[in-house]
Amino acid sequence: MSEVEPKPGATAEATWQVVATSNGKGVGLLKIRLARTGARKQSSYRIVVIESGMARDGRFVEILGHYNARRNPPELVLKRERLDYWIGRGAQPSETVRSFLKTKPAAASS
Repeated sequence: MSEVEPKPGATAEATWQVVATSNGKGVGLLKIRLARTGARKQSSYRIVVIESGMARDGRFVEILGHYNARRNPPELVLKRERLDYWIGRGAQPSETVRSFLKTKPAAASS
């Protein structure tokens, strides 16, 4: 299967459209969930947008942040505007990501 490369300078939306149509089947249900990274017994996690049928550490659409529970206090970094974008597009957050959203609510806009 040939990999489709987005044009240089393409936006995230344009890149997503290329990924969405590259397999010819369209896009399945999108999830926002954790993908494990790091060495054995030194885990950290990326918060990613991924098709629901893909493996836990499979090919993802976009990285939305990361979580490292090994730090004291645990480190949580979220790209809140991109997270809200994908939720608006219908992506479903996992239970863990939903709990992260409760601990780091969106900043109040004035």
